[in-house]
Amino acid sequence: MVHRARRGGGSYLAGFTLIEVLVTVAVIGLLAALLIPAVQAAREASRRALCSNHLKQIGLAIANYASIQNLYPQGGNGFSIFTKLLPALERQPDYDAINFDLAMTGPAGWYANGTAANSRIESFICPSEAAGTGGGPFAERGPTSYAFNAGVGVDRDGPLKNGPFSDTLYRKRLSDAHVRDGTSNTVAAAEWRRGAPGSTDPMRGVFTSRRGYTIPPSYSQSLDDCSGLQGFVPKPFASKGESWFAHGPGSSTYNHNLPPNSPTCEFEGAMPFYSAWSAGSEHPRGNHALFLDGHTSFVKESVPRQTWHALGSISGGEIGIRLD
Repeated sequence: MVHRARRGGGSYLAGFTLIEVLVTVAVIGLLAALLIPAVQAAREASRRALCSNHLKQIGLAIANYASIQNLYPQGGNGFSIFTKLLPALERQPDYDAINFDLAMTGPAGWYANGTAANSRIESFICPSEAAGTGGGPFAERGPTSYAFNAGVGVDRDGPLKNGPFSDTLYRKRLSDAHVRDGTSNTVAAAEWRRGAPGSTDPMRGVFTSRRGYTIPPSYSQSLDDCSGLQGFVPKPFASKGESWFAHGPGSSTYNHNLPPNSPTCEFEGAMPFYSAWSAGSEHPRGNHALFLDGHTSFVKESVPRQTWHALGSISGGEIGIRLD
């Protein structure tokens, strides 16, 4: 209600009471409290859709490569699968700038390919990521929010061989014909949370065992220990998603040992293949996964471990896997 006070000259001044002002402020605050989360949710939904679309673009690039080569792209000489997909992702200038004759396993390769390796490619970054790699020897390299599926299990003889993407040095290259579980049942790539070396964040850091064994005494025990970070400490010089350009764990490949949003663990003194390099995202309760047939699906972090294992292998004998 507007109140009028009489001035000395006979006219009136209009005004509000203190209670009315407070009520108005409270109503505005209530509306803001209701609207801001809705706006934030809408923005996150848009970011989440874009993250999924990035994976679909990667899937189309894999299909394009496979249709020409009759094989899936593979990492080799330290070069990631991303590097092989650049032309299909409309990044031909970046591809042309790469010297594939110099292996990325040593400083000469990094020096010669520094411009391309340090390129930040927005389609390799999920906009939901609040933070990325920072500090350490990989701070200036082009990061990635996506990684390729290397498989599942602990292989004491070298890299995993049962996923669609590993290393040509250790096994033959694959095509659709090798995927006996079906391309719609096998994950090709997934989101993961980028991190910084030495991070203590369970979802971003890389942790190392301090139990005194280099190879886990049992596969299930290693996963149980990692899930709760029992006996693990942050590793100071390792991170996830540090380089889309480089092949291997920490750079552009992950495994299916633990479900999405689980910690990432290595065993002290062991090769990275005795480990859990986990998928994950900033989205609530799960992450997007790209399947070999090109479709994407949001996989909840509550997915049973055995189901996630089945989705990580190409020929484990599992078919008709349900995620709901």
